[in-house]
Amino acid sequence: MHGLTIIGTSTMRNLTATLLICAAALEPAGAQSAGEHIALGDRAYVELDAPSALSHFEKAIAADPRSYEANWKASRSAVDIGSYTSDAVRRASLYMSGEQYARRAIAL
Repeated sequence: MHGLTIIGTSTMRNLTATLLICAAALEPAGAQSAGEHIALGDRAYVELDAPSALSHFEKAIAADPRSYEANWKASRSAVDIGSYTSDAVRRASLYMSGEQYARRAIAL
């Protein structure tokens, strides 16, 4: 068999189950909550880094789509970025996103 080790089916199942459990345990370790992303977005906003703020508010919305705070703050950041963007197409897209976030926030 040229140095290959044969393991039984039950051993393989146990090994597979153990690896899946370990992988599942590692996944949430790097995940941040909506609240954490809002706090990071607030910090970026105070530092006048609207693109980073928007990114964090959008991640907060992904984590909790019903977050009023994340939606209105994403709206504000999208409009802020749009206001100093020279590309008319990008500006229009940012304003449209800002309006959508604002409408979602109002609906909540």
